[in-house]
Amino acid sequence: MASAFKKQEQSFKALECTVHSMALAFKKQGQYDKVLEWYGRVLGGTEKAMRVDHPDTLTTLHSMAFVFESEGQYDKALEWYWQVLAGREKALE
Repeated sequence: MASAFKKQEQSFKALECTVHSMALAFKKQGQYDKVLEWYGRVLGGTEKAMRVDHPDTLTTLHSMAFVFESEGQYDKALEWYWQVLAGREKALE
């Protein structure tokens, strides 16, 4: 049972890495709408496979906040950064 879970987790991590890479490629092209779309796919997967405060989920949220910041959407970026901060602080408790 634990072995099957480990394989599933490894497969998910590989998929997550690929989707992150695609998002970064769109980011380099300045296609921020596509970046958010791909990060959204990662986020949906990490929230289902793990929990909302899992480090991988928080990393994706941080990446999305950075995109909003890059687009000049500072209020939205701060909202997402606060969410990441709360999750990281919770992990330290």
